[in-house]
Amino acid sequence: MNQKPQFALDAKLGEAQWFTAIQDSMEWVEELLHECVASAGGKLKEIASHILSSGGKRLRPILTLLSGWVMGNINERTIAYAAAIELIHAASLLHDDVIDGARVRRGRATANALWGDSAAIVGGDFLIAWAFNLLSRHADERVMQDIAETAQKMCHGQMLELSHAFDVQMTSERYLEIIRLKTAELFASACFAGSLSAGAAIEHATHLRSFGLLIGMTFQIVDDLLDLIGSESKLGKPIGQDLRGGKITLPLIELLKEIRKDGESAILRQVGVSLNERNVCDELIITLREFIISYGIDKRIRLYARQLADDAIEILKLLPTKRCGVLSSFARFIVDREL
Repeated sequence: MNQKPQFALDAKLGEAQWFTAIQDSMEWVEELLHECVASAGGKLKEIASHILSSGGKRLRPILTLLSGWVMGNINERTIAYAAAIELIHAASLLHDDVIDGARVRRGRATANALWGDSAAIVGGDFLIAWAFNLLSRHADERVMQDIAETAQKMCHGQMLELSHAFDVQMTSERYLEIIRLKTAELFASACFAGSLSAGAAIEHATHLRSFGLLIGMTFQIVDDLLDLIGSESKLGKPIGQDLRGGKITLPLIELLKEIRKDGESAILRQVGVSLNERNVCDELIITLREFIISYGIDKRIRLYARQLADDAIEILKLLPTKRCGVLSSFARFIVDREL
């Protein structure tokens, strides 16, 4: 790392208070991601470049860096951990798109749409291998074990989600378990690794891990809400894509509770038949969107997400640092985002 790379960063993220603390360090993270791409060849290089340059928000590596900054100083180890966690996340997206049969992500064709399912799977495996390459350069048994366990949990969460695909009886409790395993644990690992890289005591790193877990839950809940009521142009993918792939998320679970109470048998039948036949049409997505808004489900879910974020912010009071304001700002950003 002898010369600072010049990579384009998301201007909207750059406006956030919490981003200014780690903007320069994020450029070093981007350098490591490009090192990964440069090490590959042929289709592997194309796939790695495609997913890593596709406009992701880089929230997980940002959270890694922020955790390091809050607990001390960002260093080479913090940056390597941040890049490794982003690579694991990118690999999970490649695998998810194959599982879901997704053709569009972030406004662009998915890797599986361009190069086929097998190539996309191998591309994801390559990114995971590179992530553990980076982790091994700055070996910390606590970080290695935590991230390895998180990777296992992500697989478990994915299998749970698959087992409940198109399941109209899906419960909110099972939904929360799935998103904790599949999404939130990696946010937790980001905080844990970042804080330990800066020399935090294990007690404080564990508190930050709990903070990250709640922020990860908040992120996924808001993400699932936006999938049904958000703007397609902002999201970079079709509205309702998760439901078309059989993912039963919290907005639909809560809506089904309400329409069962109100005896809306027609819409219940329509949802039941569509899920049973695994054929969710555009008209149903539009109808569900209207019901979610008319019943106030969207406001209710935002409130629940805000409560989780508030709980996360409370955890920050246990830390021996005056720098936690950036993490509080990050938490509020996650709740209020529209993309």
